[in-house]
Amino acid sequence: MTFRPLSVRRGLRGPFDFQPGIPAHIKMQLVEWVRPFFYDPYSGAIGDGLDTVIAVLQWPIAVPDEVQRLRAVLAKIDSDDDAFLDLLDLLCTDARSDVLLRLDRILQLGMSEWRVRTQEPAGLEARLTNEARESYGIAVTAADIASEHIAEAWVKAFGLSPEPGAAWHAAVKAVESLLCPIVEPNNKRATLGTIVKALRAKPEKWSFELAAADGGNTAVPFIGALEIIGYEPGRHGTDPNRATLEQARVVVLQAVTVVEWLRAGALKPV
Repeated sequence: MTFRPLSVRRGLRGPFDFQPGIPAHIKMQLVEWVRPFFYDPYSGAIGDGLDTVIAVLQWPIAVPDEVQRLRAVLAKIDSDDDAFLDLLDLLCTDARSDVLLRLDRILQLGMSEWRVRTQEPAGLEARLTNEARESYGIAVTAADIASEHIAEAWVKAFGLSPEPGAAWHAAVKAVESLLCPIVEPNNKRATLGTIVKALRAKPEKWSFELAAADGGNTAVPFIGALEIIGYEPGRHGTDPNRATLEQARVVVLQAVTVVEWLRAGALKPV
């Protein structure tokens, strides 16, 4: 189950979203993740990595005492989020896989806008583009059922406790809520599957604002966009956990785009 705090459910706080910079609620955990790279609490030794970091990141820290240099580095990341992110990014290049996974878990729990890229070269990467987040913000502002479904899909795809299958299902519901009145207004049992079937049967019955490669304005290109969304794996009795988180996130982002197309009147009956 996706956890939504009581204060959010009561409307006292807005829905949780990704946090920029170094979120205050995980800052100490990140400091503790960094500390072993520089300091051994058992021996009290300060490693050579401290001077390497200062040199590579070109931080103007020039004090002869090792302890003072360590304190200066910790003070810098405490006061400068960009410097802290640079440090995390650099340390990822020399971290074991289990250490990288621990950092990624901290960032995920804190809903940081950054995540760990484990492929070489390891480092930090944006969890979502600014464009994707802005599109989502626009998609949930309309006072319709599609906004509710998109908000649910987003939380279950990108929230603290992701549920890929549920995210996929909510994304489909968002699209269905706007498509059914356009394509099958008299079918109370219409689904995305029956809608796609109707569009495929006679695409010329609808016009789509984005022209196809042949210059036509039928529903053909729009059908392709819907096929990306499809139905979530497991819907018809197969393994309900088959949908991966990566797949679900792609579907949710696609649904956000399709919802905005429909609201803009991109698909119309001829």
